[in-house]
Amino acid sequence: MDPEVKKFKCDACKKEITRNSPAQKYCRECFLEHRKFYNKNYFSNYYLQNKEILQKMNNKYKEIHKEELEQKNKIWIENNRDKLYEQTRRYRKKYPERNRAYTRVERKGLKDTQCSRCSSIDNLEFHHTNYELDEGITVCKNCHNKIHEWLKCPKLKI
Repeated sequence: MDPEVKKFKCDACKKEITRNSPAQKYCRECFLEHRKFYNKNYFSNYYLQNKEILQKMNNKYKEIHKEELEQKNKIWIENNRDKLYEQTRRYRKKYPERNRAYTRVERKGLKDTQCSRCSSIDNLEFHHTNYELDEGITVCKNCHNKIHEWLKCPKLKI
């Protein structure tokens, strides 16, 4: 047995098991069973504190399993066309001005050939600053997501 691996007793069932981290108090079964007693905001707080690390891990996983994930996505789309149609219909009904603005942008050809922030030519989108006047900028999907993150947090400047 590895000398660094330490045994401990679960606080709930008193079974002796190996500890994965110094903060671990419960075995896996008891943790799942007693999860409701934990702070409801624990996982959201953990995510906020470790957001960059978790996003990097997620991106790395997506890179490694890209083909597998694309295949699963295609299968899901084929099996759930009615759900996708319903989601699209609800979105268009909820935000008619966005749907009309998107159509006008496509028709008028307002979208540029590269991102105005990073000069990328992949996954271009049109970020509307005013839906009625078709004002906005062409950005890639990554920059578009960053813009919306900044808009949610007023302390950050664009």
